[in-house]
Amino acid sequence: MSLELPAKGTHFVARVKINHRRHYITLAEEIVGLRPRTLKQQGDGEFERARRRAQAEHDRLVGELKSGVAKRNYLERVYTAAAGEHMPKVSLPELATAYVAAPRKQPLSPKYAPQARAMLEDFVNFMWEKYPMILHLAEVQHSHALAYISQLESRHYSEGRYNDYLILLRGAFERLRRQAGIHDNPFTGIPTKVPTIIHKRPFTVEELGLILQACADDDFIRPIIVALMCTALRRQAACLLDWRHIDLKEGFVVVNPGKGGNDTVIPIFPLFRHELERLHPRQQGYVFKAQAQMYLKNPDGITWRVKQVLKQSGFTDVPTRETDPKLSMVHPTGQRRVSLRGSHSFRTTWITLAILNGVPLDIVRKITGHRTVDVVFQHYLRPNRDQIRAALATKLPALLGGSISNPGLPVVSPIDEVRDRLANMTQESWAADRQALLQLLNSDQVKSQTYAIQTYI
Repeated sequence: MSLELPAKGTHFVARVKINHRRHYITLAEEIVGLRPRTLKQQGDGEFERARRRAQAEHDRLVGELKSGVAKRNYLERVYTAAAGEHMPKVSLPELATAYVAAPRKQPLSPKYAPQARAMLEDFVNFMWEKYPMILHLAEVQHSHALAYISQLESRHYSEGRYNDYLILLRGAFERLRRQAGIHDNPFTGIPTKVPTIIHKRPFTVEELGLILQACADDDFIRPIIVALMCTALRRQAACLLDWRHIDLKEGFVVVNPGKGGNDTVIPIFPLFRHELERLHPRQQGYVFKAQAQMYLKNPDGITWRVKQVLKQSGFTDVPTRETDPKLSMVHPTGQRRVSLRGSHSFRTTWITLAILNGVPLDIVRKITGHRTVDVVFQHYLRPNRDQIRAALATKLPALLGGSISNPGLPVVSPIDEVRDRLANMTQESWAADRQALLQLLNSDQVKSQTYAIQTYI
């Protein structure tokens, strides 16, 4: 261990050897005055005073290192005497590997495992740089955790990203507590941040009609938009929909919506049925083959195409008026823009319209696959397919639902009612029929089906 003068640095450096590895620790003392080429030579008075202060700092560091080694040896002897076995150890560089390999009910997903490993290795690199004397997980203290959290703060991460790091590290130390001989979890007591959640904005029925108009001639993205609009599926589930999920005869889609949700049973509404029938004869594998290939290679490509349709429908990133429909907004933190409308907005729209039109919440949950904390509703309420079909057919707007009492029959439209009234109009009933027809033509049901007929079928 010695004090060194770096060739280009601005601060004195302490060279130490820890666990047979050489480390260079930058000291707080700054190099000032006329510096010599090496510390074997003498500088001016200002430099020599700085050298003495740096030497004192170096000596304090050496004492802390020796004290840490002594403390570690003491703790190991105490543990061995009490437990009758050697103290378990997990070295700091082994943190990520030990956490990924630790036993759990379900293995980490292939997508999350490398993310977790990268975040844990970031903490390890921080410790090696700032606290090279810490060799094992059991030696990490609360003060070290606070120092790392302070560094996360300096990176200006979003609340969600900050929480991801904190929750992962707290969970990793807790999961490895016995294996690593950890007495106190160093991340316990550090609070998470309240995230600023920007919810996706739902579309109105009129906006859905404009979107269908914009994508009517786009054979690539139109099927995905219709699927998102009529099923409340997430982007991934819609793009990777398989023919084995489709039962056209019964008029249902049975699929797992993703994110650990329950399998869902979704009625096939006329708008979506029309899109599926375009793809006949039925084949094996993905329903939307080209779209599935794009999603698997570049999921953002699907998002980009949906955004282009939304822009053609009148949505914009830079509204000129307050009433202009927005695609995105500046995050409250001011760090980035966040999406307000996109592929997930169709799911939000479906749920919003269903609830506002009186569809029972538990049927909505069955369709979307959301879990609930209410065990009774989760495990015992089982609406059958006919109940789901009847509730949705009578409650959802015609654009999404219509009449699906018999999926093999044509869509029952308000236009049929108009035709029947006109055909059966008499001299005595014309006034009442006229009033009823005017009310029907001004209803949301006719407006939404007019959009569907004009832009899609």
